[in-house]
Amino acid sequence: MRTTEREQDYAPIAAELDALLKPSLQDYQPRTPQPEKRPWQLSYQVFVAFFGGVLSATLVAYLNGRALRLSRNQLLAILAAGLVGFLATIVVTLLLGRASMPEFLSPGDATTLASRAIALLTFLAFYRLQKPADRVYAFFGGEYGSILPVGLMAIFGLGFVQWLLVKMIVAALAG
Repeated sequence: MRTTEREQDYAPIAAELDALLKPSLQDYQPRTPQPEKRPWQLSYQVFVAFFGGVLSATLVAYLNGRALRLSRNQLLAILAAGLVGFLATIVVTLLLGRASMPEFLSPGDATTLASRAIALLTFLAFYRLQKPADRVYAFFGGEYGSILPVGLMAIFGLGFVQWLLVKMIVAALAG
């Protein structure tokens, strides 16, 4: 008799637990991207950021965000993070150009290292913005595209543009 009273006492809690433990994504139908617009794996974007800089990483993250169908606000956040990273690169380049460096480290080496560190930090912001949509895409078995062609174009194209813009802006501000 005691077990039936106990079962009756716990019946509402058991019903709540059943609802809580029920899989929530079983009826969800993801929006599948077009085959030519498959997203890239997030982990490969770090190479674009390291070798190409902030502008390259921003372009790749933005295109990947569109393929993952991120909201307009998330895409704008990617562009804003890229702008902040680019401005930080300019400021750090200005500051390092005026600082005295140890003999083993030239100002050019210091700015290259700082630029890559800023690009990697910016990539972390991009990663954070894209990760939830990427997890849903991977959960439903989405196939990833190859980042190689776009990544190489971004590295060599926008990497050079970033280098040139930073040199021109720093020269204008320092001179």
